[in-house]
Amino acid sequence: MTSGGGREWRELPPAKLAAGRRISSDEAASFDRPWVFAFRRKLAALGFQYQDEADPCFTNEKNVPMYHLLFFSKHVAGLTIWRGIKRIEPGGQRILF
Repeated sequence: MTSGGGREWRELPPAKLAAGRRISSDEAASFDRPWVFAFRRKLAALGFQYQDEADPCFTNEKNVPMYHLLFFSKHVAGLTIWRGIKRIEPGGQRILF
């Protein structure tokens, strides 16, 4: 991807659908991942080389993906803190590994 905006996003499956274009079955199977990957690449190009995401993607009551929780930092310390926080479940229970 190029920096400064670019038009690459127009070839991503959701953008194709929004424009009324057809997408392949492979594109349909991984509908949201291209957006996440493109966004992560774009931020890496801006210097945010330390990245992570929370699994799973958050869904609504109908189990439809709603959003991804992503983390970006320009310093490794931020990633260390983030990963420590991810090991704490919503109820406060800590995950060992």
